[in-house]
Amino acid sequence: MPDLFFSNEKEGHFHNIIMPNVYIRIFPNGSVLYSIRISLTLACPMNLKLYPLDRQICSLRMASYGWTTNDLVFLWKEGDPVQVVKNLHLPRFTLEKFLTDYCNSKTNTGVTTLLTMATQTSGINASLPPVSYTKAIDVWTGVCLTFVFGALLEFALKPLVRHPGDPLALEKRLQCEVHMQAPKRPNCCKTWLSKFPTRQCSRSKRIDVISRITFPLVFALFNLVYWSTYLFREEEDETF
Repeated sequence: MPDLFFSNEKEGHFHNIIMPNVYIRIFPNGSVLYSIRISLTLACPMNLKLYPLDRQICSLRMASYGWTTNDLVFLWKEGDPVQVVKNLHLPRFTLEKFLTDYCNSKTNTGVTTLLTMATQTSGINASLPPVSYTKAIDVWTGVCLTFVFGALLEFALKPLVRHPGDPLALEKRLQCEVHMQAPKRPNCCKTWLSKFPTRQCSRSKRIDVISRITFPLVFALFNLVYWSTYLFREEEDETF
């Protein structure tokens, strides 16, 4: 009987319900089939620098405990040595729909988004082994948290940035209205330019408009650099 063992095994057990799951068959040509059902937890070193864009390969290492390769050689069965259940799949979350009824002007969506990002970051770190390097998911969540915190900071600074000569600056907000004569035909250029602050507009309004333009542009630039960098590194790692 081959003294087989798994060199990268961390934990394993046999199945004995209701009877031991093992059998031996001897064929007329002298071949002997020995089958046994076991469950194993194997060690698999992983490089998570590109997570979740990584691709890991875990090996199943088998060896003989007392015999050398001169006496015993293990070979995979020809044809279909590994069989996987067809309906086996990983659990995923599917976004069906979302409602905006609860996201009105009275709801502080920034704080909710910040708490959600913090919860997701904690869940990701809890489900992965601790490593000493920065993962791709850490860069993504870190930058997203920075943008959300920046939006909250911009919202908090708006009431403090007022005209220095306004005596009611701390009591009420300065309203800025841009009066434009409605054209007969819709003009996209004038509609876009009307969103920019004029000289009569308050500083807080100017900061708000600048943030509406700066935040999406910077986030789009970050996406371009992020995906270009990590997708290229993924292809490079697969090549080697």
